[in-house]
Amino acid sequence: MLYSLCPARVRQALAMIALLSLLGCGGAGSGDGSSSSQSSIVSSSSSSVTFSASSSSLPSSTSSSVSSSSVQSSAISSSSSTPGQTTVNLSGTLSYDFVPLTARGLDYSATEQRPIRGAIVNVLSASGDVISSGVSDAEGGYHFALAPRQQVQLEVEARARQTGQQRWHLRVEDNTAANAIYVLQGSLASVGDEDSVRDLHAPSGWTGAAYGAPRAAAPFAILDTAWDILQQLIAQDPELALPVARFRWSPANKPSAGEIADGDIGTSYYDGEALYILGAENSDTDEYDRHIIAHEWAHFFEDAIGQRLDSIGGPHAQDDKLDLRVSYSEGLANALAGYTLNDPVYLDSLGAGQQQVAGFDIGSSSGADGGWYSEESLQQVFYQWMSEVGLGPLYQTLESSGYQDNDAFASVFSFAEELSIAAPASAERFNALARAHNINSAQSFAPGESNDGNTSNALPVYHTLTDGQTINVCSSQENGVAGAGFAQNFNKLGYSSFIRFTPPVSAVYQITLITSSSPISETDPDFEVYWRGDFIGSGFSSAVDSEQQTLELFANREYIFAVYDYAAHPDIGSFFYQPSCIDVSVNAVGEL
Repeated sequence: MLYSLCPARVRQALAMIALLSLLGCGGAGSGDGSSSSQSSIVSSSSSSVTFSASSSSLPSSTSSSVSSSSVQSSAISSSSSTPGQTTVNLSGTLSYDFVPLTARGLDYSATEQRPIRGAIVNVLSASGDVISSGVSDAEGGYHFALAPRQQVQLEVEARARQTGQQRWHLRVEDNTAANAIYVLQGSLASVGDEDSVRDLHAPSGWTGAAYGAPRAAAPFAILDTAWDILQQLIAQDPELALPVARFRWSPANKPSAGEIADGDIGTSYYDGEALYILGAENSDTDEYDRHIIAHEWAHFFEDAIGQRLDSIGGPHAQDDKLDLRVSYSEGLANALAGYTLNDPVYLDSLGAGQQQVAGFDIGSSSGADGGWYSEESLQQVFYQWMSEVGLGPLYQTLESSGYQDNDAFASVFSFAEELSIAAPASAERFNALARAHNINSAQSFAPGESNDGNTSNALPVYHTLTDGQTINVCSSQENGVAGAGFAQNFNKLGYSSFIRFTPPVSAVYQITLITSSSPISETDPDFEVYWRGDFIGSGFSSAVDSEQQTLELFANREYIFAVYDYAAHPDIGSFFYQPSCIDVSVNAVGEL
């Protein structure tokens, strides 16, 4: 799922969407987050709430106390040291419980221990100061050389970070605790005079019939999926530079509308700032649903590498006919999830005991009507294409200036055109796969596209308007939900008509909409204006059958208007249903 950050009206509508689950899909922060507090859910202090652990590096004659069962530790082990040595070695392995997801739900009986890879590991003094920091390796191992006979505490953050020419930062935060980062801690104990081992393990918290203990493993399961995919991106680009990826999970995150700080996030989604992940037991938990994590991570990737994310988000399903911005982004995210996880079977656990499953096969068709408006079509095109050519051509296209600065909306059409320039060797295969799904144009503004999805006003994909001219476009809700209006239908094929407009001079322009025909007695025509995917302005008044607004527009820029009828259409299933049609004109009325 992707939530739009553009018009305020879209954000208001999305707040009304409660449970979208897999049918609703699954979506760049800034700054390094170094000043954030640390968090989890067991014991608290003034600056953090942490998963407590028992761990030890003591000689076998001494024992350490266990402050919580939320984290398990290995047996004490030590080795002889050289007399008079100035340091002792503290090492060990960090792991978490991973619960596999099958077609029957989460399989707790098959829980396995997996390494916590690439995470930041700290050694704390008795006063809580950081003595030393490091990063766990690919096997979850860590090592520190420390002064002997001091009391220390080991902690691992649900965070991975690289600075320098290659820059990235993964964080798993608690949105119900001021976005504090999750931390796993061992107990305070002396390192003594000998080398020793402390292994920390984060259990799932499952006690046989429910989560009866703290869910310490969840943040590390999310981090590990993201870290796994990140390695593939690094292999593609050793100088990878990404903004901070903030995954926000809580066991309180549930599929209901309300305040994010209370866990009312609606669904798992990416909003351009953070990736919100569901965690509500017996409702919808996504921490072990790797395709959900990978899907939202793919939205982040599209945003960070492509430098634009034009999708307006909203509810969608595999067989929906969608706005071209949504079908492209969701289809690409599904395909990237399947490809990077090397698994085309997309599953989402939910329900009592996490034993219900929704899902689909990314690589096969359900037989639904295919085309440029179908996320199912596009996920198959991208998945099969990447399976043949790898990530390279996708990466090259998304980071190209032609893609990032395209005047058209980001869609399968703009991607195909820029692919032919950025990675021409793989373009022919992509276009052949697209044609097999009734996608007929490979140019940004879709000239020659003949597939209208049985939607009367879907073609042409873009209309053209000049200063002083009036054109007529239509807004249909036939691919949405009857009577639901904007909240459920704004992202469906035919809801918006797209108009290209290039001002001859920089000026103040008056944009006028007047309804010419409609299936309802009172319409509410509205418009949004974009330039290269960025939201520029809008006309959102509640005036009946008309809309008028002035905007400053600049010469030699090609703007895209999205025009639609905001009012609900109740009889969209009727044989006699007709869309609302609107006269649109633009006139220069003042100088800049």
